[in-house]
Amino acid sequence: MDEMRANFSPDMATCFVGYTPEVERLTRYYRYNEVLLYLKNNRITEEKWIAVDDDPGHFPDSCVTTITESLTGFDANADKTLCGHFRDFGYQER
Repeated sequence: MDEMRANFSPDMATCFVGYTPEVERLTRYYRYNEVLLYLKNNRITEEKWIAVDDDPGHFPDSCVTTITESLTGFDANADKTLCGHFRDFGYQER
């Protein structure tokens, strides 16, 4: 977890709470299902969450998602989008 958090600013890093478990990859939206399983396993199914992924096909359109470019990773555009989602959720910029 710490190595993932190291890629983000300290205030953003505190928003990461864990890794998702793997589920059967043949199912539709398998990454989405991994998140739902993580939330269920940790008894936090009512929590708001944002997906950060390089493939929008892993999540239904109803999911709040920040899409990254697979070749460049988390860049300035992804950061802007993610910060916008945080603002939409009511988080204040620090």
